[in-house]
Amino acid sequence: VLFSMAYCAFYASIVFAAWEDFSSVCKRVDSMAVFKTCVLGLLRKCVGFIALVVYIPAMCICIYHIDRLDAVMETMQTIWELEDVQKAIRAFHRSMAEVEEQVVLLRAIQGRVLARIDLVMQYGRKMATPNLVDGQLQSDMASLIEKLEVAAYHLRPASEWLKLSGDAQEACVRIAAESLDPTRRTTSSLMEPGDAAVRPSLDNVPLMDTGTFVMEKP
Repeated sequence: VLFSMAYCAFYASIVFAAWEDFSSVCKRVDSMAVFKTCVLGLLRKCVGFIALVVYIPAMCICIYHIDRLDAVMETMQTIWELEDVQKAIRAFHRSMAEVEEQVVLLRAIQGRVLARIDLVMQYGRKMATPNLVDGQLQSDMASLIEKLEVAAYHLRPASEWLKLSGDAQEACVRIAAESLDPTRRTTSSLMEPGDAAVRPSLDNVPLMDTGTFVMEKP
């Protein structure tokens, strides 16, 4: 501000000197072109002086309200930081959604596929033994097919199974596991309180005809 005031005073002296030149020299010139040049030069200096006179109060007002400007800048900085946080949260949500999809896929593979693969592997090792009784291979194969069909009935098609709630999916997997491994049926008697609400909802899906074996509702 002090520099601007000093510059304004210096410019005022220049304007004053120009006015004196205009009064002493330009008025005595008979040529209109020289007179116009003097007038335009004086006007330019007067306009510059007026601009400086207006600039100094404007600068004083800005300095007086500099706290408000700082508050505005801090607010803008906070908004930028919040936008960065929002972008980070959105990226985190996208990554969590991808992880959730992967977890759903892993649960589906574990509940619907791995149990049946284990059963087939068990029967395969059993059938590979050299001391099989006559007809045992055929009966074991029929038992394997029956268990797989029962499990397929309880697990339902994948399109229907994915539409079920999480509790209903767990109930389907548990029932299918019990049908594949009869030793697990002893745990079904200890039904959790929420299972009673889950099992009736499973009956709303129509029966599935597997071709060679049809499981009817109890």
